[in-house]
Amino acid sequence: MEQAFEVAKSAVVVTDTGWNIHALKGFPGPFMHYVTDWFSPQDFLNLMSDKADRSITFMDVLAYKDGDKMKIFKTIKEGTILTEPAGEGIPIDQIVTFRADGKSIALCNSEEISSFDETEDISVWTKFGKWFNEQHPN
Repeated sequence: MEQAFEVAKSAVVVTDTGWNIHALKGFPGPFMHYVTDWFSPQDFLNLMSDKADRSITFMDVLAYKDGDKMKIFKTIKEGTILTEPAGEGIPIDQIVTFRADGKSIALCNSEEISSFDETEDISVWTKFGKWFNEQHPN
């Protein structure tokens, strides 16, 4: 973050996400983007075949830095890895749910995906936008 600010000589925003499968000691973490190019939904399920703990944590982080401030926004959402893929799209979306009804991310509509449930907006961009507007009320 510091290096990006020094190079840009102006405000910078950096984001990253990660998926940590608890039974696999945090795999794949920040490398999910690459892993979903290599793994099918069944590959993930095969890794989980003998695991009792099917929990997965989604983390989304946004960091902002300007000449005066550095602020970090973080969202952490706990989910479950399903026993069978459901829906279309990237592999992780077919095998993970954040919902009590067990509906995979791939089966959710865009409104359900953006909020993960009916009561919580987890977007770091929304959190950042609210904070930024409070800092610059024009």
